[in-house]
Amino acid sequence: LFGYPVQSGIQLQWATAVELNALRYDIERSADGISYRKIGAVSAKGTVSAQNEYGFLDKSPLPGTNYYRLNQIDIDGRSNIGNVATVKWESTLTGVFPNPTPAHFDIRSAGGWEKVVLKNNLGQVVRTITTGQETTLGGLQSGVYRLEVYEKEGAVPQVFSLIKQ
Repeated sequence: LFGYPVQSGIQLQWATAVELNALRYDIERSADGISYRKIGAVSAKGTVSAQNEYGFLDKSPLPGTNYYRLNQIDIDGRSNIGNVATVKWESTLTGVFPNPTPAHFDIRSAGGWEKVVLKNNLGQVVRTITTGQETTLGGLQSGVYRLEVYEKEGAVPQVFSLIKQ
């Protein structure tokens, strides 16, 4: 198991050489490396002798270091916990307020931000806002928008949904 930050969270990947009666892989996450909580599951191939590759996207990583592990669940109910992978998610953003909003919104951040890319529900960029510009949805139709907030150029953005009334 290994993971890395991507635009929309932390991507986890793993591969198996052989699977025997495998039902699924439970993905577990921890903030301290001790207490783990299931955050998702991926179906296994069952019984195969060929290599298989798997992936899972954690769309809501915790600030700081995230500890991940896989718990393989077999058809007979047995389980096997794998090695731990650690991935750091750096963000000082705390949110976008108010939400929903009639037009103007604020980005709450302890460390500041450099750029916001605003996308509509089709994934099309409808506005790019840089530091110092007004943060507004003025002139746009009512609906749900995706905000990709970049704390610094080249950084992985933090993604928020914002509703325009």
